[in-house]
Amino acid sequence: MSADGSTVAIGATENNGGGTSSGLVRVFKFDPYSHGDGISDTLDDFPNDSTETADTDADGVGDNADAFLGDPTETTDTDGDGTGDNAYTDDDGGGSWIYIQFASNPDTGEF
Repeated sequence: MSADGSTVAIGATENNGGGTSSGLVRVFKFDPYSHGDGISDTLDDFPNDSTETADTDADGVGDNADAFLGDPTETTDTDGDGTGDNAYTDDDGGGSWIYIQFASNPDTGEF
């Protein structure tokens, strides 16, 4: 058994039909499923999250939560318009404010 207990070798002499000096050893490595999702932690991009297992575009957001699979520059679309939040700043769908300055005539008070 390995020092950390994750690997064990089990063997038997004269076990493979090769004569009295032969044997067979099988090596087993423990690979935990730390959160019970059925995906080996060594293959799971999110071993501590049972709702995610893969991040195919490598943007740090799991495929189940990524609104833009295959685009590593976008992950969310807060306003649901089909354009990612990183592409522009109107994330809430409310439009943008435009600043307009008006000057009044000091004599009449009119604009």
